[in-house]
Amino acid sequence: MTIDLSEFRKPARAVKCGIKTAIETLDEAETLLAALQAPDITTSSIHQWLRRRGETMAATTVARHRKQDCACYR
Repeated sequence: MTIDLSEFRKPARAVKCGIKTAIETLDEAETLLAALQAPDITTSSIHQWLRRRGETMAATTVARHRKQDCACYR
């Protein structure tokens, strides 16, 4: 006999990439997208650019997105 324990489990949380959120909310989304694709632009400079615009994500968030290792690519 199998007992249904599903109501005890937490529902899966919807995880959203901080970069995706920034792209959806920033007026300069095209600039951000271009910087993310440019191999000569560093992750650190993208992170600083985002911070100057009020974004509070960590530099690792930018790095994960650039490596396609974030929620956008799952």
